[in-house]
Amino acid sequence: LKQQGLPATHPAQYVLTTDSFYTLTEAGEYSFSVRARRGYKDSADTYYHASEEYVTSAPVSVTITKFAAPTVSGSSSGVSWTAVLKAKGYKVRVNNGSYETVNGTTKSFSTTQGTYKVEVIALGDDKTLLSSDAGSYTYTVRTVSLSAITISGRKASWTATALKTSYKVDNDGSYTVTADSSYTLPSSYGAGTYTVTVKVEGGFRDNVYYYSGSATEKSGKITLTKLAAPALSGGSTAVSWSKVSNASSYQSKTDSESYAANSKLSVSYSSSAGSHTVKVKAIASSSTAYVDSDEAIFSYTTKTPSLSFVSESSTEVSFTYVGVKAQYSTDGTNWKDCTLPGYTAYSASTVKFRAVGGYLSDEKVYYPGSSSVVSKAFSFSGQVIDSFESGSTSAWTKEKYASTSWAAANDAAFDIVPDAAGGGNALKFTSFANGSAYKITRSIGTMNTAYYALAFDIRVNRFYPTVGVTIQIQDKESGIYITYPLTNISALNTTGDWYHVVMSFNDSNLKVNIGGTDYPYSRVHDNIGKTQYKTWDNAIKAMDDISFIIKGLDSSYAAIYTYIDNIRLLSSGSSSATKFATSAANLEFNDGTAWASYTNSAWKKYEWTNGSYQASSKDLLQCQLDRNEGATNKVLSMYCGYSTYKYTYNEGGSNLGKANHFFIDLASWS
Repeated sequence: LKQQGLPATHPAQYVLTTDSFYTLTEAGEYSFSVRARRGYKDSADTYYHASEEYVTSAPVSVTITKFAAPTVSGSSSGVSWTAVLKAKGYKVRVNNGSYETVNGTTKSFSTTQGTYKVEVIALGDDKTLLSSDAGSYTYTVRTVSLSAITISGRKASWTATALKTSYKVDNDGSYTVTADSSYTLPSSYGAGTYTVTVKVEGGFRDNVYYYSGSATEKSGKITLTKLAAPALSGGSTAVSWSKVSNASSYQSKTDSESYAANSKLSVSYSSSAGSHTVKVKAIASSSTAYVDSDEAIFSYTTKTPSLSFVSESSTEVSFTYVGVKAQYSTDGTNWKDCTLPGYTAYSASTVKFRAVGGYLSDEKVYYPGSSSVVSKAFSFSGQVIDSFESGSTSAWTKEKYASTSWAAANDAAFDIVPDAAGGGNALKFTSFANGSAYKITRSIGTMNTAYYALAFDIRVNRFYPTVGVTIQIQDKESGIYITYPLTNISALNTTGDWYHVVMSFNDSNLKVNIGGTDYPYSRVHDNIGKTQYKTWDNAIKAMDDISFIIKGLDSSYAAIYTYIDNIRLLSSGSSSATKFATSAANLEFNDGTAWASYTNSAWKKYEWTNGSYQASSKDLLQCQLDRNEGATNKVLSMYCGYSTYKYTYNEGGSNLGKANHFFIDLASWS
């Protein structure tokens, strides 16, 4: 046997055999010949004869081919290998197990988790075609699995072993393939409950076969809760809010601005006059199960502080203002609050006034800064008797005329109340229309010069003809006194209003009592000379006391309220009465009919029913006569019975205006 391709000098190699065949086991091209040797074979007792020692056959050329090892690989269809031409089949084994013969070029993947080595041999024909060496391929089997879906905030998480993992939210669309092991709902999702479904599938990739009998799906629910809207409130300088539970930040804007982050929990008021709107949102973290809140809206108005005078006199001023409060300063540096929209001076001076800014929560109005300062120069003439600024009534006595003389009036009363301008005090004297006259008196003090007029401010709840007021000044030593009924001043005729009154000592309506006899002013000069005074000037200078005599001209026992303030002696002046211009508003009930239902549409009636006030159609309001003032005035009667009622005035109506005090006369009876 000589393999072709060897040098010619290479000797043929004979192999001794007793067989009648020879199998070549190596691929190649061979020259093959057989020779028989002459000789005696003992086992056969035979001699084989030939002329020569060897008889050699003619050489035969033989080509032996060995198959190349199949190329083995994996795909989604399983394990496969390249087909070998002329192979009569293949031997396949897995993980060094026993070979099995197959005719095809594929083998299914195992479905048991693990690592597998597949070896494949292409089979020859046992003649000139030799079987190949083994081609091999290693792959891994993993069983597809999916854990339960866990929810944290707006994030759904899972653990998966799979060729492909995908998810979808609710049923709104197809699955989305992901390489992640979690999904977070984006901020575009509002409040609500959302179902996140995860699906895992098997298949082949990167020498790994993921086995699954069928697709596996599991779901989890994410509930997104809307944050509570911030509770906005107006403070002294800004709109503010408290932290909202679970909010991570806040955004705010004013009017047409764009939203911007706000970490201060407040928005400063705008100083521009007009209406403004602040909007605030609580912002949720993208990692939590919350969504941004609705807008919280707070509207307010900015008004520029201002102050202007309504009425002025030499000693008093009333004003209106735009602002949180009004202030005054007597030195231009130190400021004090005005309790009411007015001021009464008690010495010659220049006082400055201003409106002060800030925020009024009930009106939702912001007043930036303070107004321009307005000044008022006050001047005084004459002598001040009493302005009641001390708040004391101890200098005054109260008497009641009983039978033939004056005695202490135990049923009358003094009170200190706000004055006409609202900036100071006044005296309130309560007496009764019971057929008796009441007198309040105080000392004038020493007059260093003669004065010819008396000035004072007065208000009476009822005037003539039901109530008469008389002014009296007296010299206690001589007993001489001057009287002047206020009915002589025709302008003094409106019940409930403040008047500034001047009474001239040269008024022709004066009466002077000398020695128990009343003399008209026209005869004063004839009779005064008969007294120790000799002259009218001396008589005026001798006056010690001033009195106000109040008498109800009926016997209804109705209450009479007389308010007095700023009593002064003047060097000159004509008798007059001037009504004060004030910003006060009085709500009376004289538009109703006594003992009949009160039907003014400004009033509304409610009854507490099932936990809230409900509009009531019951006949609950009635107009009745004032028990203190009789037929001259009416009051509102509000029925309550065995339930709880609420009565409102001007509900939903226009602004009632600015006021600092509220006064109500109230009584109850059954």
